[in-house]
Amino acid sequence: MAWRFDASTDMIVGPGWTGTTHTVLFWLTRRVDRGAYSNPFMLRAGAGATGADVMGIGSDAGGDNIVLFDSVYNSITGQAMVTDRWECYAAFLNGTAWTFYTGTLPSNLASAAGTVTRNAATSPGSFTLSSGDWFNGALANLKIFNRVLTLADAQAELSTYDQVSATNLIRRHTMRTVTMVPDSGSAGTNLTAGSTAVSLEAGPAFLDPPAMPPGRMLLAGV
Repeated sequence: MAWRFDASTDMIVGPGWTGTTHTVLFWLTRRVDRGAYSNPFMLRAGAGATGADVMGIGSDAGGDNIVLFDSVYNSITGQAMVTDRWECYAAFLNGTAWTFYTGTLPSNLASAAGTVTRNAATSPGSFTLSSGDWFNGALANLKIFNRVLTLADAQAELSTYDQVSATNLIRRHTMRTVTMVPDSGSAGTNLTAGSTAVSLEAGPAFLDPPAMPPGRMLLAGV
């Protein structure tokens, strides 16, 4: 399943953590092209943080491409955003350097070109979903690790709602209910909803395959 954001007041906020090596994984689909910036995911080092202390994953100025960016206009440009197409993303921070992978399936994640750095002396003070320049679409299967995963490990995590590894898994929001309950990661962290509630919709077909019709069964060799 997935959380659907369709208003500027649908923002979700989660608390931060310590550390300066991260892996951020999630699925996203745009439902409406607003033709403008959107911020489906942001990390902030603290209240009012700017510049290299902010990282976002969202669309560019025209809403055409997914980018990983900071507030001093450094960016890594990924694939084109296509309305109603589910896409998956993996962002890795190793000290000060971000790398970014995008794809329509975990198996075809490709590295995006560009350079975004971050102040290694700071830790995220919070993360937000659909903040500022709001995002009209849906998010699914968010996982955040306090370590840099290998690409193969990231692909495995994006391929299931379950946790493949619990090592330094600090946020895991499957987004299969709309209740702001503690996450499934080791931190047991509560999220804070915006002034309007997100709704629930079907997630990526890759994660939520259609159910088998009643009365049907698979037979070996048939």
